[in-house]
Amino acid sequence: PLFHPGPSPTLFGRIGVTETLKKHPWLAYQAPLGVLGLFLMGDRLVAKHDIVVSNWTLPCGLLGALWKHRYGKPHMLIEHGGGIRALDGLPDSLRRPLGRFIFRNTEVIQAVSSRIEERISSYSSASKIRHRPAGFHPCKSTNRGRTDGRKILFLARLVRQKGCDLLLEAMQILPDSYSASIIGDGPRKRQLERLAIELGLTNRVRFTGELSFQELCPVINKHDIAVFPYRALKTGEEGTPTALLKSMSAGVVPIVSKAGGQTDLVQDGVNGLVLADCTGRELARQIVLLGETAGLIARMSARAAA
Repeated sequence: PLFHPGPSPTLFGRIGVTETLKKHPWLAYQAPLGVLGLFLMGDRLVAKHDIVVSNWTLPCGLLGALWKHRYGKPHMLIEHGGGIRALDGLPDSLRRPLGRFIFRNTEVIQAVSSRIEERISSYSSASKIRHRPAGFHPCKSTNRGRTDGRKILFLARLVRQKGCDLLLEAMQILPDSYSASIIGDGPRKRQLERLAIELGLTNRVRFTGELSFQELCPVINKHDIAVFPYRALKTGEEGTPTALLKSMSAGVVPIVSKAGGQTDLVQDGVNGLVLADCTGRELARQIVLLGETAGLIARMSARAAA
């Protein structure tokens, strides 16, 4: 832990800052201390390096801009969605000058989805912005040619936005021949496990918890379909999930919602399916379409991994 030794709660723990503040709002005092600590630690290192690369506009993009201003080192900013939402949430009197300072002191801005690119363009010259998904470690596909379409993968943090409850609703509708693996951890895990029991899904749904990179790819390759029924945030500045990129690299066919940058990668009916509505019933319908249409899994699998 950054501030408290032992089991005491810290704002910068595993479940994320937002979820931690919901549970322990008093930990907000750690935010400025954490940013100050990051600045002091990084300031000793920046002078020894040639380029500064920061992730998220706030707080790290601000620190990168400060180091660019102080040392003249080129600064690249990668925005995943949360940083630009944090900036947009500030009062105009602070948001505008802070945004101008950060993006003026940044040479290249990588936006990981088209929606994030659009939002950043209100602050910065379009010539600085590059729309590219975030980097990830691909999984080598050993899944080519699978056509049974009965094994479903969910890979995400277990928070409401990710829509794991919608998969459980869909599993209740689907025939018993379908099974699902839920990979990940988060504040809603116990609630989702209880829901699976209430829906009578314990024999068909497996919660694995978090997996290491070495464990993850072999497990991904045991599945036919990966589902990403994410609920859209009101602000819309969501990125492209690395879990989606990783699943597609293994040839696992994705079913995605329209949230964030998912439709930047998935063409409906070409290399995956896009949900018309983000509901459990619609998700079940799309899973059945993939599982019951002869040859569809195999065709889309090759295109997903291309």
